[in-house]
Amino acid sequence: MVFSITIHYNLAEYLAIVNEVASFKIGRKAIDKWYWRLTIYVIGTPIFLFKSVREGKCYFIFSELGFERNSNSGTSKLKWESISKVVKLNCCYILVGKEDGMAPVPMRCLEKEQLVLLEQWAGNKLTYEL
Repeated sequence: MVFSITIHYNLAEYLAIVNEVASFKIGRKAIDKWYWRLTIYVIGTPIFLFKSVREGKCYFIFSELGFERNSNSGTSKLKWESISKVVKLNCCYILVGKEDGMAPVPMRCLEKEQLVLLEQWAGNKLTYEL
């Protein structure tokens, strides 16, 4: 079974992902402070805009062997054995490479059957912690 999705990330989603990742790294108490929210908005917005222009829409192709990601910046392919973990957050999955890089995959872009397949293919690499 193979499926593909197109992802056009949005700012609110990007900031939500950054907040969830930060909660793992610096703790929930820290990101609940008003100044964190202000800081992440002020810093995160230009970063998001830069990445949006550089990457454009991302096209993912998933299969039982791994995934391929195509965007303006190029193509990357990873087999499931080259992925160290697949982190399930509230709004997305983050595919974390063993060597380098992370690829967020928003759940809104996946149909129910695709969610099941992705988790099945991730197998014992599926986790809820970064």
